[in-house]
Amino acid sequence: VVLLLLAAGTSSQYTYSGYVVPAGMKTAVLAGGCFWCMEEAFERYGPGVIEAVSGFSGGDNENPTYRNHPGHYEVIQVVYNPALTSYAVMLDYYRRNIDPFDDTGQFCDKGYAYKPAIFYQSEIERLVAVRS
Repeated sequence: VVLLLLAAGTSSQYTYSGYVVPAGMKTAVLAGGCFWCMEEAFERYGPGVIEAVSGFSGGDNENPTYRNHPGHYEVIQVVYNPALTSYAVMLDYYRRNIDPFDDTGQFCDKGYAYKPAIFYQSEIERLVAVRS
C-alpha cells in the first residue's frame, strides 16, 4: 500500500482560497487524485458532509495555483458535522474512492500531485487513519 499519512503542519499549510470552516464543524484533508473528482464524490456523499473544497497541500510554495503547484498534492478539505458523522466514516468513504496501491497517481490522473495521502491534523486523526 502506498497511501501516505502526512501531518498537515509539516509543510506548507493547505490553501483553499479563503474558505472559512463554519463553527462547530470539523475537517478532513485528503488527497486522492483529481481534486474535482474527489470533491464531487464527497459532496454527493450526503449525511454529515457540509462541503468539500479543493486546494493544495504538501509543497513548499506559499501560494500554489492550478498551473503552479510543485511538490503539492491536489487535496480536498471535507467539512463535516461531527454530530452526524465521524472522521473514521470520512476515511472509510475516502478509501472506497481511491486506489491505495497506485504510487503513480489515481486512475487516469498520473503524477506527483495525484498521489493518495491523508493529511492528519492531530494525533487522534493519525491513529484513526492508521487503523482504517
